[in-house]
Amino acid sequence: DETSFDPLEIVMVVSTAVVIAIWWIARINESFQLDETATVWITDDSFGDAWERSGKFQGNSPLYFAFIWGWRVVFGSSEVALRIPSLLAMGASCWGVFRLTQRWVNRTGAWVALFVLASSPVVALHAVSARPYAPLMLFAVASTLAVARWGEVGGVSSGLLWSVSIVGATYMSPFALLLL
Repeated sequence: DETSFDPLEIVMVVSTAVVIAIWWIARINESFQLDETATVWITDDSFGDAWERSGKFQGNSPLYFAFIWGWRVVFGSSEVALRIPSLLAMGASCWGVFRLTQRWVNRTGAWVALFVLASSPVVALHAVSARPYAPLMLFAVASTLAVARWGEVGGVSSGLLWSVSIVGATYMSPFALLLL
């Protein structure tokens, strides 16, 4: 039955919630790390300054920093405010991995995969980091979902979604080219 949970799924859901609460959310208000202060400095003045500084002083494209500049205008510059985009992106990435695993394995396997991913130290670090790594992961997971859909049902929209996801990932970090 798709609406009931087996005992392993219940353990995985509760464990994942605890991990996210402790490793992600409880750490969102910590002081910025060195790399995060670069994000603050790059996006501190005008949009043009953010664009120029990101290209000159970072190995990533200006897309992330342009987004963060706009985010700061709306939500402010606190540690929490600047980390929320990464928290949301990593949460969506985890959900995407859950959906992929559910599609390829089963629902129980998807809950296990979600727990393993959410409790990974690297994922926990980047879930609350004011850096482009969580959005990069979101684009990477989205590209995998899109190519899986493209292979199953075909269609121009699946191919277009895959292309947009790959381009978005590449604009978060040139390392995304390895996804190709």
